Amino acid sequence: MNKIIVSKIFESFQDLERAIKIARNRLDQVEMPDETIINHLNQYEEILQKQKSLATALIDYVTLNNWDEVVRHIKLINGLSIMIRDDAKGLMTINHIPEGTQLSQESYI
Repeated sequence: MNKIIVSKIFESFQDLERAIKIARNRLDQVEMPDETIINHLNQYEEILQKQKSLATALIDYVTLNNWDEVVRHIKLINGLSIMIRDDAKGLMTINHIPEGTQLSQESYI
């Protein structure tokens, strides 16, 4: 069970990395990309690195059977994912990107 949770967390990181890469590739095709979007993508990458750090600590806590910290770290990782998702949705609205276009994780860990 614990391996499944950790595996799903790292899969979600890969999904987010792919989404950021797709968004960057699309921006590369634009003559003058919006600096705001570039800044947001940079921030998403920083948040993703923090999530990876939290996930590494999570593995240690699972090994130690420290379930309070396991739960806390899962909540922190989820919270950061939700923050990215909500921010990306806001960017899409501001930039008139059609709803249903997926630039970030849509499933929760």
